[in-house]
Amino acid sequence: MRVLFVIPNLRRSGAERMVVNICNELSKNEKNSVAIYLINNQNEYGLELNENILIDGGEISFHLSPIKRNRIENSKYIRFVQFFNPDVIHSHLYFADILAHSFYFKNVTYFTSAQ
Repeated sequence: MRVLFVIPNLRRSGAERMVVNICNELSKNEKNSVAIYLINNQNEYGLELNENILIDGGEISFHLSPIKRNRIENSKYIRFVQFFNPDVIHSHLYFADILAHSFYFKNVTYFTSAQ
């Protein structure tokens, strides 16, 4: 199974720690491939993450408007998802949820940890 986690960053907080723990556990099974996409390239868990976990991110911007159509610059995210080809996209926290649902990928199961 190929699982992609989308999260704003990996600063030392609760949701971020949960992502690190889940990724490390999933990556212990050779049948799983795990990746993390960070909206902001902040990673304070460098050595605590399994070296088999693919991490990428950045180059995302949100232009949200209550009047006009929302615009999300997500081309790097789309290229990463196409490259990684996940079975599951699991998003954490508000902007990660928006990014994960900004483009629909066929044959992907979406899971959201909304708070």
